[in-house]
Amino acid sequence: MILPHLIKLTKTPTSLNLFRSSFARNGANFGLLNRLPMALTCQAGNRGLVMTTRSTMVSSKMGSIRLFSSKTQLSNNAKSATDSAAIVKSSNAITTWPEFFAYRVQIRRSSVLASILSGLVGGLMGWSYIGMIEIDPTKEIMGFDPFMVHGAGLVVAICFCSMFGPSINDVCLRLFQNTKYKQYQIKNSQFLKRIAKNRVDPSLQSLSNPVPDYYGEKINSLKEYRGWLRDCNTHRRKRQTEA
Repeated sequence: MILPHLIKLTKTPTSLNLFRSSFARNGANFGLLNRLPMALTCQAGNRGLVMTTRSTMVSSKMGSIRLFSSKTQLSNNAKSATDSAAIVKSSNAITTWPEFFAYRVQIRRSSVLASILSGLVGGLMGWSYIGMIEIDPTKEIMGFDPFMVHGAGLVVAICFCSMFGPSINDVCLRLFQNTKYKQYQIKNSQFLKRIAKNRVDPSLQSLSNPVPDYYGEKINSLKEYRGWLRDCNTHRRKRQTEA
């Protein structure tokens, strides 16, 4: 019953100081008096505490929303990265015959280019060797003119080095397009099995009825493959007619 009256008396700082001085003159106990500011502070800070709690709850909710949005964004980014990787993988895959024939033509062109480049390298090496030695035009080499012999050697060096072009191209494909090249090899083995199954017997050929592309090297598309099948059937019918 005393505490409410004391709280009313000490609502202002001036009343609180007067009340403390009167307690000091009368020698009263300060235990209750020391608890008054705490009670006043608790009573005055209830609303602030409620507001602080509400703001904390709101901020925690906002933090949860931000965390959820960041997680959603990360999942979307991961999904898009996975989709792009799948697209790249599917674009590098050889799953259809048109893709196989297109890549086959690309490999042949790169092999020809590698052969030309390796031949040029061989020619430069041979030419540098010829430029380093002394050639006496009066002395024959094995009964031939020395310039003719060295020219023939230069041509041999060019042809010999150009033979390494397909092998160099194969090594480059295995290094830079290993997955795609393996898929091409699988498709190529299937294609060669079809060629071996459908081609005609070469022992039955004649001058008027030659075998149409025995190894299928000239086939570069589905249209040409169907034409090759028709040529094989035509060859069989002609052979039966001649027999």
